[in-house]
Amino acid sequence: MNCKYYRIRTKKKVHYKYCVLLKRIIKDDCYNCINKEYKEVKYKKKLSTFHVHKHKSTKATEIPMKVKKVVWERDGHACIYCGKYVDVYYANSHYIKRSHLGKGIEQNVVTACPTCHYTYDFKDFDGKMKNYTREYLSRLYDGWNKNDLVYRK
Repeated sequence: MNCKYYRIRTKKKVHYKYCVLLKRIIKDDCYNCINKEYKEVKYKKKLSTFHVHKHKSTKATEIPMKVKKVVWERDGHACIYCGKYVDVYYANSHYIKRSHLGKGIEQNVVTACPTCHYTYDFKDFDGKMKNYTREYLSRLYDGWNKNDLVYRK
């Protein structure tokens, strides 16, 4: 523990020890000082990574693992575009993008391999993949509506 009057200061890039109470440079670390008082230690409650407060729209648009597993099972453990087998973590392609407030629900998520997911997000200029995804999801869910997939306050 350090004395509450003990400071390390710098002058012309040289460090020196200073006592705020005595207002002078000191040689030792307040080891034998009669005016020594220790700082009161306050422990801050550490935030757990599981209790981080997220914005409502962030919670609504992220895909929980439970939904990923259901979508992965629904899509037959494979990419819906090329048929390549993928792990459960690749059930993360939104039909309506997160940036457009697309919800992280089963009706808005499909399984896609990294290559097809990238193509869908950045290279689908003619909209063929988007149309295929819309038809695929509307076939699976009766009453599937594009407007129900967007987060609204």
